[in-house]
Amino acid sequence: MLHVNMAVLLLVLLFSLSGFDRVYIDSPSTGEATLEIRNPFAARAIVSVDSVEVGELLPKATGTVENVSAGSHEVSFRLPNGFVRTEGTTAK
Repeated sequence: MLHVNMAVLLLVLLFSLSGFDRVYIDSPSTGEATLEIRNPFAARAIVSVDSVEVGELLPKATGTVENVSAGSHEVSFRLPNGFVRTEGTTAK
Protein backbone atom coordinates (compact mmCIF):
# COMPACT_ATOMS: atom_id res chain seq x y z
CA MET A 1 0.00 0.00 0.00
CA LEU A 2 1.31 3.43 -0.94
CA HIS A 3 1.35 6.01 1.85
CA VAL A 4 1.60 9.60 0.63
CA ASN A 5 1.37 12.74 2.72
CA MET A 6 0.03 16.01 1.27
CA ALA A 7 3.47 17.64 0.76
CA VAL A 8 4.70 14.68 -1.27
CA LEU A 9 1.43 14.57 -3.21
CA LEU A 10 1.88 18.20 -4.25
CA LEU A 11 5.46 17.53 -5.35
CA VAL A 12 4.37 14.48 -7.31
CA LEU A 13 1.88 16.61 -9.22
CA LEU A 14 4.71 18.96 -10.21
CA PHE A 15 7.30 16.25 -10.91
CA SER A 16 4.86 13.78 -12.51
CA LEU A 17 6.05 10.25 -11.74
CA SER A 18 4.42 7.05 -12.90
CA GLY A 19 5.21 3.38 -12.46
CA PHE A 20 6.93 3.82 -9.08
CA ASP A 21 5.81 1.65 -6.16
CA ARG A 22 6.77 4.29 -3.60
CA VAL A 23 7.40 7.94 -4.28
CA TYR A 24 9.55 10.36 -2.29
CA ILE A 25 10.84 13.53 -3.80
CA ASP A 26 13.11 16.17 -2.30
CA SER A 27 12.51 18.87 -4.90
CA PRO A 28 10.45 19.16 -8.09
CA SER A 29 11.89 19.87 -11.51
CA THR A 30 10.37 22.12 -14.16
CA GLY A 31 11.75 20.84 -17.48
CA GLU A 32 9.78 19.60 -20.47
CA ALA A 33 11.32 16.17 -21.13
CA THR A 34 10.48 12.63 -20.00
CA LEU A 35 12.95 10.20 -18.50
CA GLU A 36 12.08 6.49 -18.75
CA ILE A 37 13.78 4.34 -16.11
CA ARG A 38 13.80 0.52 -16.08
CA ASN A 39 14.91 -1.35 -12.98
CA PRO A 40 17.21 -4.03 -14.42
CA PHE A 41 17.42 -5.96 -11.16
CA ALA A 42 15.43 -8.85 -9.69
CA ALA A 43 15.05 -6.80 -6.49
CA ARG A 44 13.28 -3.62 -5.46
CA ALA A 45 15.48 -0.56 -6.11
CA ILE A 46 15.51 2.96 -4.72
CA VAL A 47 16.00 5.24 -7.72
CA SER A 48 17.84 8.56 -7.70
CA VAL A 49 17.98 11.00 -10.59
CA ASP A 50 20.89 13.43 -10.44
CA SER A 51 21.39 12.57 -6.73
CA VAL A 52 17.69 13.19 -5.86
CA GLU A 53 15.83 10.13 -4.57
CA VAL A 54 12.57 9.97 -6.49
CA GLY A 55 11.12 6.61 -5.44
CA GLU A 56 11.23 2.83 -5.51
CA LEU A 57 10.76 0.60 -8.51
CA LEU A 58 9.69 -3.01 -8.19
CA PRO A 59 11.90 -5.71 -9.75
CA LYS A 60 12.15 -5.36 -13.55
CA ALA A 61 9.57 -2.52 -13.48
CA THR A 62 9.66 0.62 -15.60
CA GLY A 63 8.84 4.09 -14.34
CA THR A 64 8.78 7.52 -15.93
CA VAL A 65 9.78 10.90 -14.56
CA GLU A 66 8.23 13.76 -16.50
CA ASN A 67 9.05 17.47 -16.44
CA VAL A 68 12.82 16.95 -16.25
CA SER A 69 15.29 18.98 -18.29
CA ALA A 70 16.18 17.48 -21.67
CA GLY A 71 19.62 15.94 -21.98
CA SER A 72 21.83 13.65 -19.93
CA HIS A 73 20.97 12.55 -16.39
CA GLU A 74 22.65 10.28 -13.86
CA VAL A 75 20.35 7.50 -12.60
CA SER A 76 21.31 5.39 -9.57
CA PHE A 77 19.72 2.17 -8.32
CA ARG A 78 20.24 1.23 -4.65
CA LEU A 79 19.30 -2.34 -3.77
CA PRO A 80 18.25 -3.69 -0.34
CA ASN A 81 21.69 -5.31 0.12
CA GLY A 82 23.37 -1.88 -0.23
CA PHE A 83 24.67 -2.37 -3.78
CA VAL A 84 24.50 0.81 -5.89
CA ARG A 85 24.70 1.00 -9.67
CA THR A 86 24.85 4.34 -11.46
CA GLU A 87 24.36 4.85 -15.18
CA GLY A 88 23.85 7.72 -17.56
CA THR A 89 20.66 8.14 -19.54
CA THR A 90 19.04 10.79 -21.69
CA ALA A 91 15.65 12.46 -21.24
CA LYS A 92 13.75 13.24 -24.41
